[in-house]
This record gives sequence, structure tokens and C-alpha cells, in this order.
Amino acid sequence: MTTVEGVLLWFLVDTGAGKTVVKDAVPHIRKSTNTKGVRSANGVVNKARLSEDVNIIDPVSGLRAKTQVILSPQCPVNLLGRDLISQLRIALLPGKKGQIKIQRLFILTGKEEERLSALSPKWWSEGPADVGLIKGAEPVKIRPKSDYRPHQRQYPLKPDAQEGIKPVLQSLLKAGVIRESNDSPVNTPLFPVKKAPPSNGWRIVQDLQAVNAAVIQRAPIVPDPSTLLNDIRSDGKLFSVIDISNAFFSIPVHPDSQFWFAFTFQGKQYTWTRLPQGYCESPTIFSQVMSSCMSKFNTPKGSQILLYVDDILLVSDTEEHCWIDTIALLEFLAN
Repeated sequence: MTTVEGVLLWFLVDTGAGKTVVKDAVPHIRKSTNTKGVRSANGVVNKARLSEDVNIIDPVSGLRAKTQVILSPQCPVNLLGRDLISQLRIALLPGKKGQIKIQRLFILTGKEEERLSALSPKWWSEGPADVGLIKGAEPVKIRPKSDYRPHQRQYPLKPDAQEGIKPVLQSLLKAGVIRESNDSPVNTPLFPVKKAPPSNGWRIVQDLQAVNAAVIQRAPIVPDPSTLLNDIRSDGKLFSVIDISNAFFSIPVHPDSQFWFAFTFQGKQYTWTRLPQGYCESPTIFSQVMSSCMSKFNTPKGSQILLYVDDILLVSDTEEHCWIDTIALLEFLAN
């Protein structure tokens, strides 16, 4: 059950529906002028009216969402689609006997934060230049489609943007993540992005579209998040989520291929020695390397581990098992 504009409604949770459908008449829902094509179970596509943004609350978790829904009195039931399944953190877990159980994912705070602060400081990232290097990761070699090497000039940057990314570049240079490069035939522009509050500082973003178009890409193997959530075992009650900070920087780029990622800042050319953000193959390559590494790790208490690029989800049946396996996993990653 979910409240829509204050009205409690029953929904059928439907992972096959991309958009939530409301069949019941609800006061205060306003229709928009927009429509959306809806394919019914028999394959017929019809146009249905979209609402204006509506306020939706999960009465169990208290999580809120604000989104448009499809208004369709012809639909047999109210359907909770993938748009709200993700926002309300709802997971469908298959049981041992084939039944499906709905489970909500909660984030614990307070006591858990105190326990985490007591753990080894070597496990936590201290900034964008605090990077690791995965042991045994083969340096990445770029496979070009042709002899073409894209070269785009750096467009002018605002003074505050230049000052904002200068310390970031200096720290990356000191850490060996970038290096000076004076002879690269490839060059693509930077466009610094100011971090959204409450974060401070600037983020380096490089436009690698021209490079991405000039290389032969590996077949993508990044899993679908909704599929991963459906793989969560039915007895999972406690969860740990580990985000691998600056993940792509832990994969080296082969010296013969580093020129592909060159950029210019204040008249000097630099290039990446590690796998950069924005490169089309970075998620796939990192996922392959990480999967290979994690295949060597077994949780002491049998917790389940799911990988999604640089995020690790650990699923446990008890709090004790969750903590023991989380610490073992952090030790494994740090080493």
C-alpha cells in the first residue's frame, strides 16, 4: 500500500512497467497535457494521459517521491512501476518455494556510524587523489578503429573554474594519476563542474566523446541494477554497501595508449595514466577486473556479495554475520 496525494491505495508491484499507473480516482491529482504510449498485456498500444507531479509516500519506510504517473481507468489494477520501485527502495525477493516477497531497503544510522568510525582509517578515501591500484590488473590498451586521432582545442575556462580545478590537478599529478605530455596527437577539452551543495570544490570532467567514437569498444558486461536486486537472496535481512572511491583510477593505462586521454590546461598538456571517467570502456573494464578479484574472496559467514561497477552490496542473514563479513571484505579490498 502507498499513499498518493494523501489517499491510501493498493498497488501491484510490476517490474515490467516502466511507469507507475493509477486507475483509481484520487482527489487533488491534476491531469497534464502530456500523453504516453502504453502497451497492454495483449500488445495493443494506446495513448494515456499523464498527471502533473504527484506526492507519493511509502507508509512503511516513510520514503517520499514526487513524479508524474499514468492515469488509466481502463487498467485492471494500480501498477507500481520501476520508476517508484527504485525511488521507494523496494526489492522483490524470490523465496525458496517460488513465492515473491516484497522487501524495503532501509539505511541504518547512529550506532552503526560509531562502529564504522572505529575501523581502520586505511580503508577510507581522503580525496580525489587518494587512489588504489588493483594488484594484477593488466594495463589497458586502446584499440583504434583507424589512423584517425581526434584533436580538439581547449575552449576558454572561467577564472573561478581554473582556480577550482588547479589543486585537483596538482594532487592527481602528485599521485601519478596524470602526467605531463608534450607530444600527444590526441587532445580533448576539459569542462570543470562545480560540485552541488553541501559538497565544496570542483570536479574535473573531460569530453571524451571524440575518443569514444574513434576506438573499438569491448562488449559491455555491466549488469542491470534491477536484475541485481532480484538476485538478493530471500533470507537477507542486513545489508552493507561499499562504494569504491575513485574506482577507475585503480586500473592502469598502458604507456603506449596513454596519449589517447590527453588534455590541455593553462597551456600545458597532460594525460591520464589511469583509466579516466568518461571513457566508454571504463565501466566494462573495471567490472571485469573487479569480478575477477572478487572471485578470490569468500565471506567467512556466508554473506552474499553483489557487484555493480564500483558498488558492492553485501547481504547477510544476521547483524553479527553482516559485521564480520563486512570487515573481512574491507580488509580484502585494502590489501
